[in-house]
Amino acid sequence: MSSNDPTQERPLPYGRMVVVKFKEGTAIPVPRGEQEPTIPKGLTGIDNVLSNFPGVETQRLFSRPASELNAERAVPKGAQASVPDLNLFYRFDLQEGQDPLALIEQLNELPDVEMAYIEPTYDEATSIP
Repeated sequence: MSSNDPTQERPLPYGRMVVVKFKEGTAIPVPRGEQEPTIPKGLTGIDNVLSNFPGVETQRLFSRPASELNAERAVPKGAQASVPDLNLFYRFDLQEGQDPLALIEQLNELPDVEMAYIEPTYDEATSIP
C-alpha cells in the first residue's frame, strides 16, 4: 500500500489517556487503610461508563498526597481567590484499541463530571544543528 492510501490504518493523532475533573464538592472518599482517595464504585453513573471500557486503569492525576493538596487549598479569611481541588482530577488509561473519544463523551454526560479530555501528548524536541 502506498502512504497515500486512505484505507491504510494510521495511528491515532492523540494518546489513550483521558483526564477527568469531577465537579467541586464531589465526595471521593479515602478507602479504609489507604492514604489517598480513589474513584468509588457507585459514583453516579461511573460504573456503567467504565463497564463499557474493560480493563481501564484509573489513578489520581496529581501524585502529591491528598493532605498536602488540601492544605494548599486553605484560603485565608477574606481572600477572594479560589483554588481548585486537585484531588478531583483523575487519569484514565485505556486499553489498546479502546476509543478515548467515546469514553470522554460518556463521562461528560455524568452529573459529577465537570470535564473530561484527552491528555495532551508531546513529542520530544529535536536539536537544531
